[in-house]
Amino acid sequence: MHPRLLIFFFPCLFATRAMAQQNSLKGSVADTAEKKKLQHAIIALIDLADSTLYRSVRADVQGRFTMTKIPSGRYTVMISYPKMADFLQDITITDSSVIDLATVSMVSDAVLLEEVVVRANLAMRMRGDTLEYRADSFAVRKGANVEELLRRLPGIEVDSKGKIKAQGKNVNRILVDGDEFFSDDPVFATRFLRAEVVDKIQVFDKRSEEAEITGVDDGQRSRTINVSLKDDKKNGYFGRLTAGGDASDYYQYEGMVSLFTPRKKASVFASSSRVGAGTQSLGDLTRYVEEDTQVIEDGTSGMQVSRVGGFGSERAGGSGIPSVVVAGAHYSNKWQQNKQKLLANYRLNQTDIEGWNTSRQTTTLPDGTGFTNWSSRNSDAWSLGQQANATFQTPVDSIHTLKVVIKGNIGSNKSYSQAVDSSRNLLGYMVNNSNQYENSEGDNRNFGSSLSYYHRLGKKRGSLTFVFQQEYGLKDNDRYAFAANKYYDPATGAFLNADTLDQLQRSHDLAQTYAGKISWAKRIGRTGGVNINYGYKSISSGSDYNVWEEGAQKYNQRIDSLSNNYQFNSGTHILGGSLSRTINSWLTTSANVKLFLTDFKQLDRDRHELRKRNFVNFAPELRLGIGKAASRVDLTYAGSTQQPTLEQLQPLRRSSNPLLVQLGNPDLKPSFSHTGGVSFTSFNMSNGRFMMVSAGTSYISNAITAETSVDAQNRQTTRYINLNSVPGFNLMSTYGKRLQEKHLSVNLGANLSTNGNYLIQNGEKVRNNNINYGANGGFTKDWEDVCSVELNSRFNFTEGRSSVKNYSTRRNFTHSHSIRGYAHLPFKLELNTDCDMSFQPKNEVFKESLNVFRWNAYVQRTFLRNDELFLRFAVDDILNNNTGYTRTVSGNMIAESNSLVLKRYCMLSLTWNFARSL
Repeated sequence: MHPRLLIFFFPCLFATRAMAQQNSLKGSVADTAEKKKLQHAIIALIDLADSTLYRSVRADVQGRFTMTKIPSGRYTVMISYPKMADFLQDITITDSSVIDLATVSMVSDAVLLEEVVVRANLAMRMRGDTLEYRADSFAVRKGANVEELLRRLPGIEVDSKGKIKAQGKNVNRILVDGDEFFSDDPVFATRFLRAEVVDKIQVFDKRSEEAEITGVDDGQRSRTINVSLKDDKKNGYFGRLTAGGDASDYYQYEGMVSLFTPRKKASVFASSSRVGAGTQSLGDLTRYVEEDTQVIEDGTSGMQVSRVGGFGSERAGGSGIPSVVVAGAHYSNKWQQNKQKLLANYRLNQTDIEGWNTSRQTTTLPDGTGFTNWSSRNSDAWSLGQQANATFQTPVDSIHTLKVVIKGNIGSNKSYSQAVDSSRNLLGYMVNNSNQYENSEGDNRNFGSSLSYYHRLGKKRGSLTFVFQQEYGLKDNDRYAFAANKYYDPATGAFLNADTLDQLQRSHDLAQTYAGKISWAKRIGRTGGVNINYGYKSISSGSDYNVWEEGAQKYNQRIDSLSNNYQFNSGTHILGGSLSRTINSWLTTSANVKLFLTDFKQLDRDRHELRKRNFVNFAPELRLGIGKAASRVDLTYAGSTQQPTLEQLQPLRRSSNPLLVQLGNPDLKPSFSHTGGVSFTSFNMSNGRFMMVSAGTSYISNAITAETSVDAQNRQTTRYINLNSVPGFNLMSTYGKRLQEKHLSVNLGANLSTNGNYLIQNGEKVRNNNINYGANGGFTKDWEDVCSVELNSRFNFTEGRSSVKNYSTRRNFTHSHSIRGYAHLPFKLELNTDCDMSFQPKNEVFKESLNVFRWNAYVQRTFLRNDELFLRFAVDDILNNNTGYTRTVSGNMIAESNSLVLKRYCMLSLTWNFARSL
C-alpha cells in the first residue's frame, strides 16, 4: 500500500457527523438498603428495534449518569452492578426528550416495581460488547467439564484437541473470573473445571495490554473467553482425583486441587497416562494462548529461533502410543484493591512414544516421469521439559505502573529410529533402496524477561510506555546417522553401485535478543486515540554445525564440505503509529502502520565471507467496523514481512542420507504477505439466533518455497528460493439457533476455499491448485434430567489440479459424522456414548473405500450424598475399528500412511469430585 493513501486515510478517521440532538437521559444509581451510591454501575441503552446495544456509560463517584444526543426511537435502559439484579425500563426518545430517572434503587432480588421490569434467566444476552451465556440454561450431564459446556453454546466450536472458535474466530485466551489461570495451558481450565461451578461464559474481544492501561485503542484485538464462577464457588476449594486401568497395559491417573478466594487462586495437578491423555506440548498450547506481554516485532520473525527452539520444544516426536507424565502448579494473588497482582505457573511434561509407521508416496515430475517411494520405520522417542513463568504488576503511584515478566524452560530429548526405504520409477524398476539407523540426543535452554513502565501525563497530554525485552536460547544436538544405499539402473533394474553414510552430526545453536520501545498514546475526544512509537531490536544468533566421520578413532575426522559455522546479526529500527475512532457508536475505524529499517550481517566463519544487506519493510493494517455489537460488518487488511530462517539462509549441505539433501541459500529475500477480508455477524438474543458470513483472500510476494532436483535414481536435492505464491480465497458461512423452550439447538454451515503453490522441479515451474467445497450441520436435543442427543455431520469435496505433464484433475469426496449422547438411568446410573464415523469413498486414485467407525461408551454409578464419587466402566473403540491409515492427494503427489494407534481397550476407573466452601 502506498504511504500517500495512508496520509489520506488518517484524516478521514476523524470526520464527524454535523447532526446533534438536544435530548438527554439522566439519573443516579443507589443501593437503598446499604444507603450508598453505586459508583461504576453500567448504564446501557438497548435499541428495541434489533436488540442491539446503542451506548453504555458508567456512573460517577456520586452514582450519577447522563446521556445526550440519542437518536429517536424506543429503547430499554439496563443498569447493572455486581451482586445486584439488573434494572430494565423501556423508554421512548424523541429529538426533544428530557428524561430524568431520578434515583434508581438497585435490589438484590428480581422484583417488579412501578415502571420497572427486571428480566432474569436469559440464556444469552449482550453486555456492551460482551456476549454472555448463562451456564444453567444449557443442559450438560452431571460431572461434565467446561469444555462440554462450551460445545453446547451457540456460535462456539470445540475440536477434538480442545481448540476453540467463537463466532468463527480462534479463541486466543481463556480467563477464569477475569484472570489468567494456568496461562501456559488454557485448555486446563476447560478440561479440569466442572461445568456446575460456572455461572456465566463471556465472549469478547480483549484489547491489548497497553490499550487497557493507557485507555487508547490501538486496534489490536484478541478473542477471549472468560469463565465466571458462581459466587459460592469463589471462596473455597475444589478438585478431582481419578484412578483407572485395565489391569494390563493401559492406565490413567489424575489429580487436581484448586483453592479460590476473591483475590487468590492456587492450584496443583498431576497426571500419568498411557491412553493418550495429556499429550499436548507447550508448543501446541501457544496456539490457544498469547504471551503475557506483547513481543516487540521487528519483521524478522523466525530468523533467530528456527532451530534454537522456543518455550515449547520439549515434546517427543514419533508415532505410536504415548506414555505421558504431566504436572503443574499455579498461583495468583491481588493486593491494593486488585491493582497489584502476582501470577506464577510451573509445568512439567515427560513423554515416551514407541511405535511404527509405513508409507507409500507417488510423485509425478513435470516431464511426466516420476517415482513411488515405500518406507517402513520403527521409532522410540523420549522427552522431558519443564517451564516456569511469573508476572508481577504494581502501581508505583497514581500515575506510574510497573510490570515485570520472566519466563524460562529447560528440555532434553532422545530418539532412535530404524527405517527401510525403496524407490521405483513409473516403469516399475527399482532405482534405489536404503537401510537407515539414527540415534539423536538433544538439550535446550531458554530464558526471557520483559519490563514495562507506564507513565500517565494527564488527560490532555496522554501517556508514555517504556518496554524492555530480552530473550536467550541455546540448543545442542548430537545425531548419529547411518545409511547403506544401493542404486539400480532405471532402464533395466540391474544393480549399479552402493554407498554408505556413517556420521556424527553435531549442532550448537545460540540466539540472544534485546529490544526496547517507547510509545506515546493520547485519547482524542471520547472515542478516538492516537499512538506513536519507536523501538529498536538487536538479534545475535549463530549455528555451529559440524559433521564428523569415522577415522582411527570413532568420529574424529571433520568433513569441512558439510560443516559450517554461521553467524547472523541484525539491528532494526521500528517506527510505528496508529489511529482509531468510533463514530456514533456504529462506525469504528483504525489504522496501524509499522516501518522496519533493518541491517543484516551474515558471517560465514569457515569461508571468511561477510554479507551485509539492508531492508525497509512496511506493515500496514487497516480495520473498519460498521454496525453494533449484535449486527456488524468488519473489513480488514494486513500486510506483513516474513524473513527467511537461519536454516534456510545458512550455505550448508544438510543430509542424514545421500538420497535427501537440503541446501541453504544466503541470497533469499524476505517475503511479504497480503491478507484481507470482510465478515458479517448477527445475533438476536431474544430468539437465540447467530449468523456469520465471511470472505477472505491472501497473496504472498517473494514467498519462500523449494527448488528440487531429482535424478534417475530418485536422489533429491532441495534448495530454498523466492517465488510469488498462488492467490488464495475462502468463503465461509455459519448459522445457529437455540429454541430454549424446546431445549433444541441447530447449526448449519458452508465453506468454499481455493489454495495452491508454486514449485520448481528439475528446472521447471509447477503450479498446484486445490478447490475445496464443504457443508456441515447438526443439532443438540435435551430432555432435561433425562437424556441428551447431539449429531454433527460434515461433507467435503476437493478438486486438485497440477501443471505437470499428463496430469488429470483429481476429485475426492469425504464425509464424517459424530453422534454423542447420554441418558440418566435408575439407581444413579448414567450411560454415555459417542461415535465418530469417517467415510472416504473410492475414486480414480484410490480404488477402495476407507470407512472408519470409532465408537466409545461408558456406564457409571454415582455414590455419596452429593453424588461426588463416580465408578465408571468404559470401553474405547468398541468395534476395534480405529486405524492409523491416512491417504492424501496434494498437487502432483499421492500419499498413503499407516501407523500404530490405540485400539480397543476397557478401563475401570474411580473418580472423586469434591468442592467445599471456606
